[in-house]
Amino acid sequence: MIVRSLNVGGTAIYEYEGKQVSTAFFKYPVEGALFLTKTGFAPDAQADLVHHGGPDKAALLYSAEHYPYWAAELGREPGPAVMGENLTVEGLTETEARIGDVYQIGEAVVQVCQPRVPCFKTVIRNGLPDMVKRVQNSGFTGFYVRVLTEGNIKAGDAVTLLSRVEGAPTVAELNHTVYHDHSDRTALERLVATEALAPVWKNWLTKLLG
Repeated sequence: MIVRSLNVGGTAIYEYEGKQVSTAFFKYPVEGALFLTKTGFAPDAQADLVHHGGPDKAALLYSAEHYPYWAAELGREPGPAVMGENLTVEGLTETEARIGDVYQIGEAVVQVCQPRVPCFKTVIRNGLPDMVKRVQNSGFTGFYVRVLTEGNIKAGDAVTLLSRVEGAPTVAELNHTVYHDHSDRTALERLVATEALAPVWKNWLTKLLG
């Protein structure tokens, strides 16, 4: 598993449904190493600090294996950071990554803590009005990590699994339960009990349990 590209970006204004929207969703590959802190890469911006950023969303990882799928869906090459991800990674998808997994990436050590929830900014970035639903249906959401050890990361760095709680749910399992089968109380209870899961997801799943 390796980092295919390291992507960051600043905020810019785009039009969406007749309104001006500030977003840092558009990210581009950079050469050389960047330092990953507890709250993200220093040069990377976040326009909406209510829904993005913070320790449980320090960096977004997305699988390079999904790019051919999106090329077919979009009818064109998707370009870099199709989901606004910081790290485009090869060999690690939602079906392999488990909540609580600890990975070494370059000098940094990170822990998988939640899936990414697709929002309307995927529409702005990719131009399909039903992009949010397409991402949910595909399960190709990407996932966020929290930073256990800060350090430099660059394209080409290995992504190495250091530890895992066997039997912990995969990112794909969370996506399936929330978007396709949230009436499954047994699955919801198992997910809520996952220690490393980000609190915002625990709260969401608890509400689904009623």
